Amino acid sequence: MAKSFFDSSDVTLMKAALHDVTAVQRPCADTRKASDILLAQGWAEQFQACLTGSVHRTMDASTANALQDALAKRLPFCAKRAGPDKQGHWVFDFVRDNIPVLAAMITCAGHAKDRIRHFGDNESLLKDMASTTHFVEYSASAHADHQGAYLFWDRERGFIRSGKADVLGHRKKAHDEGAASSSPKLEFYRLYPTKSVVEKRGIDALIRGVYEDLTMFLALTWEPKRSAELVAMFTWHPDIIQRFELSKKSCASRTEIKAGLITYLIELAYDLLLSRANNVSKNPGFEKHLQVFDKHRMD
Repeated sequence: MAKSFFDSSDVTLMKAALHDVTAVQRPCADTRKASDILLAQGWAEQFQACLTGSVHRTMDASTANALQDALAKRLPFCAKRAGPDKQGHWVFDFVRDNIPVLAAMITCAGHAKDRIRHFGDNESLLKDMASTTHFVEYSASAHADHQGAYLFWDRERGFIRSGKADVLGHRKKAHDEGAASSSPKLEFYRLYPTKSVVEKRGIDALIRGVYEDLTMFLALTWEPKRSAELVAMFTWHPDIIQRFELSKKSCASRTEIKAGLITYLIELAYDLLLSRANNVSKNPGFEKHLQVFDKHRMD
């Protein structure tokens, strides 16, 4: 049976979003520096144990703090993409609360460039694949049942898209099928169709490349059995917790709901670090909760 576009873990969150999409921003719940989190005793070991594959541990305090500043500076651009009526939405409070943790995690994973403060607001802050081996390539045999965020790499342009998945294998299959469609629904699939689609419709000067030339890499992903440990590493303000109090009809646990929110959170963080010129996504992230679904649909 096909999975519904809206799963049980999102029901209460979406109901809450309907009631308040323009709330005034409250103070950030986590005032720590990313470097304090990164260098805290045992934190890096805990983080590494949660993630898929081996994590190259980068304990650079200055990079973590620079990344924290960059994420905070770039977030308003993303909020604007959501539309004027979404600027004060609770999801952006959730993101702001967790920018210090995100900056520490991305730094620890070795994914951030070394001299972040030397780059402009529109440039990529992720390391180039030619200069690092810290990104793990997606493998169907090893990662299909994992959860988290991923990246697509164009060998000519670099990283061009971030994404999230509750089940990575299902999402990869959806991308494979979307790119092979002769009537693409998303801008991503129009810009990167499969070779067979290009052959059928002829050379299209508007495409950026072919889907087969893209490589899917893991951003931050984990096995479901690690969800509780990972969830505990993030900041959960009482206002956010109120948004997903389980209804009697919900079959999802609080950990599952939180883990689902974290996939959106990590996807958005990596989206903010992409080059704006190369980023093929126009969505603001947290689509189900912001109820913004069609920023780059072709119909």
